Amino acid sequence: MKLVNINDAEKVIVLPNKDGEYVLGRRSNADIRINDKNVSSQHAQIIISQGQVEIIDLGSSNGTKINGKTIKKGILNHGDFVQFGGVKFKIEGEIRKPAIKTKPHSEVKAKPKQRVKKEVVVEEDKIFEEEKKPKAKKNRPISRKSADRPGSEEHEEKAAKQDNSILWMVIFFTGIFLGVILIILGIIINSSANSERDRLQEEITKLENSLRDVTNNLRFQKKKLKDISEQLNTLNDYLDKSSSNINDKSRTLISRLKEIQDSRDVIKKKIQNMEDEINEMQDKIDRINED
Repeated sequence: MKLVNINDAEKVIVLPNKDGEYVLGRRSNADIRINDKNVSSQHAQIIISQGQVEIIDLGSSNGTKINGKTIKKGILNHGDFVQFGGVKFKIEGEIRKPAIKTKPHSEVKAKPKQRVKKEVVVEEDKIFEEEKKPKAKKNRPISRKSADRPGSEEHEEKAAKQDNSILWMVIFFTGIFLGVILIILGIIINSSANSERDRLQEEITKLENSLRDVTNNLRFQKKKLKDISEQLNTLNDYLDKSSSNINDKSRTLISRLKEIQDSRDVIKKKIQNMEDEINEMQDKIDRINED
């Protein structure tokens, strides 16, 4: 059986022609690998048994479809269309059924029931031969006929042997039936355990990816805070420098103001002296005029 890619006929997946369980997915260690981002790492499980192909979805993100219908479990046949995520295939061919091996005739053991039947046939042949012999007397009973009559010891012994043979056959086939049931239960339990394990593995992978994203985001935020802290330090340095410059300029202005004030006092004092001198000169002029 082949899975032919609808979009690219050269991409063909050939399924194994023997019974077994195979995991289909995107991982490199998958039994059947499909390298596509829409296919989960463990997307589906393919079970091949007695010429029948069963597919089980393993909780994939984008689902599995057969003939356009989303399924959890389904059977693949020739001509069907199956889709894993966004990749679609057409089923061509069938899985060949394994040949049933038969044991050689020499290995087949005779069953107790067959031996009993053989003895019965021999007895019937002997009785038939005795019936052919001429009877001496019509009323004389034959021992073989009396042996086959119900209630006789030989008849009861033969019946007991037949019952024992039937009982052993019933026990034998019951054992086979129970063995088959146990094998089927083991396969079902194993399949369920594998599916649960794969589902848990996929959940763990998702959590690891989420944790990786959160870690990267925290690193980015930490780097961003570091940049902001450096900018704040630069601004503080600038403010300190600016404050220092302002203080220096303020001191310079204050000193200049003091110098101006001192100069004003000196000038004021000189003016006062000049006014005194002018007054004295005026007095002198007035005196001279009076004289």
